[in-house]
Amino acid sequence: MLLRSSMYVTPLELPVWWIAFSLVVAPLERRFRWRRVLGGVAVGHVGATVAVALLQLWVGPEPSLPGLAPTRIDVGASYGFFALAALATYGSEGRRRVLWIAAIFGWIAVSLALEVSWAPIGHTIAALLGFASFRLVSPAAAVRHEARVRARHLYEMQH
Repeated sequence: MLLRSSMYVTPLELPVWWIAFSLVVAPLERRFRWRRVLGGVAVGHVGATVAVALLQLWVGPEPSLPGLAPTRIDVGASYGFFALAALATYGSEGRRRVLWIAAIFGWIAVSLALEVSWAPIGHTIAALLGFASFRLVSPAAAVRHEARVRARHLYEMQH
């Protein structure tokens, strides 16, 4: 259920997510392959959803801020997207990486300033999980993956 809910978008949101995923996720998938991207979506979406649910239990039914009232339904592509956007920083270097990180934190800061609710808090958690998941796309992991692919290809050629 948690993974299936990560793909839910409303018809009005579909064009926005189509463009966002095309600009961020497609290049990420091409560089790091689909398994790592799927792992990033799973870590970001499931991790942020569970963390937000636990925070809602901790805050209780009567929070001090009205925007933090517990919500039972939490579906959508945004948590996975924010995790992948953070994970994409490891695909660039130097100034580009710094600008990308600044853009992610800027977006989160603006959304938290505009509305203190569970969605921006979940986006923040998802982005932090994405940054923490760098081992999914680290150069050493990519080298090991490439070596396994080559070894498998050689084995299949010999047998």
